[in-house]
Amino acid sequence: MKARYYPNSDFLAANVGNGPSYTWRGIVEARGVLDYGLRRRIGNGHDTLVWGQAWIPGTQTGKVIAPSVTGMEDLTVADLLIPGGGGWDRNLVDSVFLPFERERVLNIRVSSFASPDTWFWDKEKDGEYSVRSAYAALAGHSTSSTETSSWERERWLWNRLWKIPVWPRVKLFFWQLCSEAIATSDNIAARTKGEISPCYFCSSVNESCLHLFRNCSVAAWVWEGLGLNCAEEGEGGGLREWIEACWGNFSMDDCGKFMLGCWAIWECRNKCVFEGTRVEPERIIKRVRDVMVEMGEAEVDSRRRRARERREVANEESEGWQPARGEYVKLNVDAGVKEGEGVGTGAVCRDGQGNILWGVSVAREVTWDPGIAEAVAVLDGLQEALAKGHQHVMLESDLFTSYRNL
Repeated sequence: MKARYYPNSDFLAANVGNGPSYTWRGIVEARGVLDYGLRRRIGNGHDTLVWGQAWIPGTQTGKVIAPSVTGMEDLTVADLLIPGGGGWDRNLVDSVFLPFERERVLNIRVSSFASPDTWFWDKEKDGEYSVRSAYAALAGHSTSSTETSSWERERWLWNRLWKIPVWPRVKLFFWQLCSEAIATSDNIAARTKGEISPCYFCSSVNESCLHLFRNCSVAAWVWEGLGLNCAEEGEGGGLREWIEACWGNFSMDDCGKFMLGCWAIWECRNKCVFEGTRVEPERIIKRVRDVMVEMGEAEVDSRRRRARERREVANEESEGWQPARGEYVKLNVDAGVKEGEGVGTGAVCRDGQGNILWGVSVAREVTWDPGIAEAVAVLDGLQEALAKGHQHVMLESDLFTSYRNL
């Protein structure tokens, strides 16, 4: 695709071109969503333009608002740095940026190892793009009060869905159900312009999501057997209104049971259609209860495993400081944050007998969260260890609950 549509540029600068495929036309049309969260992570700064690209953290667009300086339109972030790893050129930064931009720029940690700049998605903690966060970013820009209210309901529904402790496959199915994207007879007919088949359970009316899971006599039997009052909820509305009405009255446990009930009904329906099995509501109810027991046992096992891991960590911590073993050296790092004065980081390296080999400390006039300061302390210590030729390092920091060999 790159060879055809943007051989001499990158994806973000590519045009539709002549005779594009439907796929490429759709990709270009949807590319605008990336403006809501795609940002540059600064490494050496050579690949990021000061103006036109989103790289400043803590702002709505990530782009520089200050007007470009005549003759410096193609200035890169690397041009703002002192050669040789000396950090930011404060005089140049002061002359280019607005005050609030200047503070954010100076708080960006510059890589001493000249790593290349990279892209990341700032709507997710791990920096990876996700359809869910992109949808949330788009929906969050709605201006209509009706759209905002609809978005609030959507967000409540999806947030609750992902928090309910059921199997991932059940969550995926239920997400498809809420989107009315499962292959019921009416959905298939809408796409193929064919005829709608009657319900495979009761044969009384045409099959639809709302009928299959709420109005069908088999569904009513299942909900009664599971002790859920679903049949009367959301009367007069569609599928989504019914689900929202049920969830509004259910506890989290009942929401999970409700999701499993819908999933088991759909599983039974497919066996009826494709395998010719007989419809037995009692088997659907038993299936739900068996899965709940299985998930409960898995949760107990998970809690026991977490408790065992906590005990192991506590035992390690109770032993106090331990020297490195074998060919490793021990690196202890820490950081301190003092409001109004800045951040200090330090690292001490010892050999296997506990003898101090070297130490390093750095003071910075920045405003950082303690967690960020600890992470920078780790980076400072590891950079110094690498510079001194250590290849096997045992690291100990407040960021970790146990030692990690690197």
